[in-house]
Amino acid sequence: MEIENIISLSTNSIQTSSFFGGIQMRKITIYGFLIVFGIFAIISLVRWLFPQDSIQGLISDDVEVNVNTGELVQDIDTHEGFLGDGLTFVELHFSEEDGELILEQIIEGTVWQELPMSSTLHTALYGGSIMGGNRSSLLDNCEQDNFCLPPIPYGYYFFENRNTQAEGPLDQDSLFEVYSFNFTVALYDPLNYTLYYIRFDT
Repeated sequence: MEIENIISLSTNSIQTSSFFGGIQMRKITIYGFLIVFGIFAIISLVRWLFPQDSIQGLISDDVEVNVNTGELVQDIDTHEGFLGDGLTFVELHFSEEDGELILEQIIEGTVWQELPMSSTLHTALYGGSIMGGNRSSLLDNCEQDNFCLPPIPYGYYFFENRNTQAEGPLDQDSLFEVYSFNFTVALYDPLNYTLYYIRFDT
């Protein structure tokens, strides 16, 4: 009889332990789920509060035209090293409706100019004769690197000279008179609804 009681008590003890053990496991599972959910919630909140700018957003800030609706055709960035030297080449294509809106912004703004651009800037982008000699385009490896800039007979362009030796942000004449290229150019082709954005840093 005593043995039966001992066995019964042991069985009840095991059942009780299993019951409380099951509750403990469920608690751990719930806590784990809450922790994972909390981590994802925090990440989502951070991304919402501090969104990472798209390349379209960065270009919009640079050229003072909202290009966020542009479809990204090319995005090439060779900037590297401590000084950040390199080239950025971006091609955006717009629908006809959005392209017309881009054109309206450009015309209504004050920082874009109608083509043709100056001969100095044209030489920098396409190559040509300047200062008694011939200069190749700064995009001279375009066919190899796939960032050729097509001729744009009609359209608009944006230019900002960021070189500290320039006379100002609109100074195009001194491009080949300084030791480095630090400027930004954007061209808009309203016939093909295409915008090209180029940033040089050497």
